[in-house]
Amino acid sequence: MKPYMLPRLRDVLFMAVFFAALLLGPRMLNMDGDLPRHMAIGRYVLQGNLPPVNDIFSHTVPGAPFAPHKWLSGVLFYLAYLVFEERGMVLLSATALAATFTIIYVRGGGPGWCQAALLPPGGIWRGIDFPALDCAPAHFHDVVVCAVAGFDR
Repeated sequence: MKPYMLPRLRDVLFMAVFFAALLLGPRMLNMDGDLPRHMAIGRYVLQGNLPPVNDIFSHTVPGAPFAPHKWLSGVLFYLAYLVFEERGMVLLSATALAATFTIIYVRGGGPGWCQAALLPPGGIWRGIDFPALDCAPAHFHDVVVCAVAGFDR
């Protein structure tokens, strides 16, 4: 078999993480208690509003100052829900998780970085949300952090 016919290790890594996340889909949906709030903010923004700066969803402290720093991922999760229901949210999270691991592998110089990303507490960088395999808007933060972070080989 010719070597160019074989998949690269980073492609295998992406597919392994992607399919593992898909298999854990129903469990992933129940792990993040903030997901409904993020989706409500996404729906609110898609209805033509700016992201709220006061808490409009709370019954205990309505109108309190609020910083929806993950509003864009809330929009993405809500759109995924509208199109594919719960499966769309799992698909979106699986893609973000797989992309994060692949970026760590490619930019970090090999498999050692992927293993280090799994170490507690929360990976190499405190901003990375591993090994949390859940449907969470933080996964998009992880992709961005890994894409722009400087790696020394």
